[in-house]
Amino acid sequence: MERAARWDGFVPMRTDGRWEVADTAAASRRLASLGATRPGFELAVPGESDENDGRRQSRHGEHADAGATWWVEAVHPWRYGWSEGSPWPWTTMRRRIDAGP
Repeated sequence: MERAARWDGFVPMRTDGRWEVADTAAASRRLASLGATRPGFELAVPGESDENDGRRQSRHGEHADAGATWWVEAVHPWRYGWSEGSPWPWTTMRRRIDAGP
């Protein structure tokens, strides 16, 4: 994080579960303590949202309120039931991308 704070932004991730608003807030606080509050500094947070979820925009807004400047929608094949050796679920993945933020 120290290195990221000196440059243009930070893209955090977790290996033990979903990224939550509390994670965004903690990362934002830590980056601010390192001086990463200048205009143009980006905090791009990862997540998964359902295009049919009526609260999707408010959830993204909660991350923005916690300090995120970008939402990075995880569109990986495992999310859509892919397993090793089977074809990627391109159609479903593309539908999620086309649904937008």
